[in-house]
Amino acid sequence: MASSSPENDANPTAEPGHLRDTVALAAKSDGQVQLGDFEIDENGRLRPRPDGAPISFGFSYNGIDFIAKVEPGTDGRISLDAELGKLPYRAEIGERRRLTRQIVRAAQDLPRGRIDISDTSDMHLTARMEPAALLTPTAVLTALTAILLDFKPYLDLLHEVMLAPQGLEPGPPALKA
Repeated sequence: MASSSPENDANPTAEPGHLRDTVALAAKSDGQVQLGDFEIDENGRLRPRPDGAPISFGFSYNGIDFIAKVEPGTDGRISLDAELGKLPYRAEIGERRRLTRQIVRAAQDLPRGRIDISDTSDMHLTARMEPAALLTPTAVLTALTAILLDFKPYLDLLHEVMLAPQGLEPGPPALKA
């Protein structure tokens, strides 16, 4: 029976130099591994990422699907996009449409982004931020949280206006005792 190395026993398809390259890259990072330094290949192995292409991923928050894009490199920009639905039609309920437009107008000049209405009445959120730290997973999550906190009051108001029962015009949110 032939003997094999422990590295090949753990993963029969592993390339002998693969693990050494990954460890060497991690050692050069001084313990600060950034998002985009590594990727998982089609066999589920961790390997150095060959280029600085943007990394995209999606998540849901409060019933809204978001797409985040992280651009590794010197500027390390993080962008966030979401489709928020259609502007209510005037024939449906005029007051709901008016309130929705007011909320969108108020969210057009936020420091990190804006909510817009397209020519086809689609509402869209776009935001950008450059984190203060390296693009570690923690820094990326912190930046995304900061962006969501900027938009939370507007998203909550849109949610309330859009879900108000027909015939009942939404009012100010009720205070809980």
